[in-house]
Amino acid sequence: MQTVGANLDVLPGFTVSDLGGPQVLNPGEVLSRTISFSAQGLDIDSDHYTQLIATYGDSGELETRVSLHLHVAAPGSLQALNAATDADALARPELADTLEILGQDLSSLYQDQTDETRKERVLAGLSGLLAQIDDPLLETFAADIATAQQAIANSTPTTLASALDILAATLTPFGDQLAAMADHDFELALRPNSAEAQPQSPADFGLYLKNRGTESTVYSLSLAGVPAGITATLSQDSVTLPAGFAVEPGVTGTHHLPIAIDVTLTQPADELTAFEFELVVTADGAPQVQRSTYGSFTARDELVSVLSVTSAPAFTDPGGSVDVTTRLLNALNRERDLLVSYRVKNAGGAELFSSAPQAVQMSVLSSVATVALGAFDTSGLPLGSYTLEVSVTESDGTLLPGGSGSGTLLVGSPLNATLSVDPDSLPAGDGQAAVTLQIDSLVNYDANGIGLIGLTDTEGVTVLNISTPQDPLIVHTFGLAGNNRTWIKGDYLLVANERDLTVYGLTDPEQPELLASAASGVTGTHASGLYVQGDLAFINTIIFIWGSSFVGIRGDTIIYDLSDPLNPQSLGLFYNTPQGSYPQWPGSNYFIGESAVGKDDVVYLMSSSAETAAVGGTGRLRMLDVSDPQNVTEAGVFDLPGSVLLGGMAIQGNRALVVGTDGPFVISDGSPLQSGQMTLHLLDVTDPLNPVILGSELSAGEGLYKLLLFSVRSVTDDLFLIEDILLNGQAKLRLVDTSDPANFRVIDIDTASVVGGALFNSGLLYTASDSGLGVYDLGGLTGIPVTAQVQVPNDGSAVILPGSFNRAPDSTTPGVGFDTLQWICRCRLASSAMS
Repeated sequence: MQTVGANLDVLPGFTVSDLGGPQVLNPGEVLSRTISFSAQGLDIDSDHYTQLIATYGDSGELETRVSLHLHVAAPGSLQALNAATDADALARPELADTLEILGQDLSSLYQDQTDETRKERVLAGLSGLLAQIDDPLLETFAADIATAQQAIANSTPTTLASALDILAATLTPFGDQLAAMADHDFELALRPNSAEAQPQSPADFGLYLKNRGTESTVYSLSLAGVPAGITATLSQDSVTLPAGFAVEPGVTGTHHLPIAIDVTLTQPADELTAFEFELVVTADGAPQVQRSTYGSFTARDELVSVLSVTSAPAFTDPGGSVDVTTRLLNALNRERDLLVSYRVKNAGGAELFSSAPQAVQMSVLSSVATVALGAFDTSGLPLGSYTLEVSVTESDGTLLPGGSGSGTLLVGSPLNATLSVDPDSLPAGDGQAAVTLQIDSLVNYDANGIGLIGLTDTEGVTVLNISTPQDPLIVHTFGLAGNNRTWIKGDYLLVANERDLTVYGLTDPEQPELLASAASGVTGTHASGLYVQGDLAFINTIIFIWGSSFVGIRGDTIIYDLSDPLNPQSLGLFYNTPQGSYPQWPGSNYFIGESAVGKDDVVYLMSSSAETAAVGGTGRLRMLDVSDPQNVTEAGVFDLPGSVLLGGMAIQGNRALVVGTDGPFVISDGSPLQSGQMTLHLLDVTDPLNPVILGSELSAGEGLYKLLLFSVRSVTDDLFLIEDILLNGQAKLRLVDTSDPANFRVIDIDTASVVGGALFNSGLLYTASDSGLGVYDLGGLTGIPVTAQVQVPNDGSAVILPGSFNRAPDSTTPGVGFDTLQWICRCRLASSAMS
């Protein structure tokens, strides 16, 4: 223990509060005392010095001296001047100037308390100060400053000193707050700051946090306002930022820490909630420096969509019975029972039958439900086409948005076929006759028949049995979850997971066998599409570098040599432009679209003529010569007027559809998005290095496209599909009919999530997305499948003239006395004819 005493040399003109007597302190014990000085009759802005002497030891023979500097200032003056210094450190020059002038005016007024002009300057300075207290961390002081201002305004020369003391008492904590902010203040935001509520689907909100203070600071993070039932996590609950440094989604490099901090929230499966939550950030050691930013979930528009209404069989003779079934896409925000019923109407719209409502329980999880609505007896119905109308209502009978749909029931045959001969008789000899087979659809399979007929959730790489497209069955799941793209090359399945490639054998398609894998050797960029041509595989890459504006956009393609599929070799990035800034993020200086596509010895990359965000650029095809797989070169470029950026391309025969937009990249809600309208260009690529534009069009739907990673697929000779569309927050499939190059037909289908892969087979479109495998019936865009057969005598009595077919048979089967000619086609509402 030690006895510690304190002594102070009291300077003339000062009075000092009592220091107290000697204090006995135990080892490690700390004693705190406040010493108050009062100056009387001393000059303003004068400096004085004294010493505080602490004595200790057995008899007080030991001492420690601390020098004290005392500055005599008018009440509030020194506080304002110190606050001005801190405001300047906060990059608030106007506030700093206001405080500095206020401090000087307070000193002058105190020295001449009858100076009304100086008094008015002080009052004006306080008004200017109040106008600039616009920060939530300073607003709490506004009321006290306004009170002090009023006290000064109401004062007389004899009461002014007391009014100035009131101001000084207010400016002291105000200055302390500014000082803490100068050391530790920060900028804060969530990017993005909103998401649409989806069941059991994690939503990530990235943290932007920048230390604007002069000191390295530990910032503590916490969440508030998250409702019960919502799972909420922070990837870390604190971060240390040196002065001037930041963490920012998608940005590393100078003054940015190479880390990402995410807030992840997951909605439950039984009910979706729209709410706002708060992320609170506090500077350790300065709890008064605390700010909040807000994120929110919006509720999706509730929808129960009638995807299809079918009868089994699809047509029947009068008196036959059919089973009516509907398939419903559910997008509710809470679980509940709904009522489903159907009506039968004739071609004139008259109602012939109405079923009793049937209760169906619908969950929140997006899914497709098959509802059997019972049998319908067609007895008494004349031949013809009938409409089956399904309605989905709440329990009180209120129709749900999207809760209606229709299908067709045909009593009789759906087709009519006629065979005609011109002329119908010939004289003996070598006369010729034209024979025409015409098939007419009696059902209107128009574009309104497009609909989702199946949906199955998947993860990783999934093998499905699609023998029943409405109910695909998962057979096997393998590989890694995440960004997978697949390609079948002969007996091999190629899987690209991000930048790396894996090869599986398909001896047993239900259980692909892992055979080989190869790492790209590339880091610092993200993969998009996979394309295989010959012995080369192309994995396109893209990296966006941005803050408040774009720093860089670097696209490229990784090339793999597949000449030995059991030993794939990465040839690295094709362009790999040397970068002076941010070399850790490789690529070219240009955007490169989702996936490569090729014809013969040419592979096309979608791009732009302008660097980075492509402002002022023109959409550009970059053409790679791959005739020598070990020496791929850029053989030329082809620009598409009217576009700024190109995203995807598909080739069908000698025709290709190229998709882009007529706007550059923009920053919206902290994320890079593509602006403008979608551009469509139909090309003749008979000579792959010299494309010819056959037609072009701007597609309706101006807005913001997510990252322009469009993929294009060919469906039929004239029909193309565009996927990877997220337009103004809505995922879409876009179908483009190019049968008339001067007048494209564009049809949009809203989807539950962004489609990232598609395959057309046997009249159905199979799509892959975050919602799993979706199966679509494209209705009248592809028509009803028809196999037509015609028998022609082969005994010499009739001869088919070479080249006389307007459409050659798909196959010819010899037989006894007759050859059978067969055509396979898809019959739309319009007639199909083979002559």
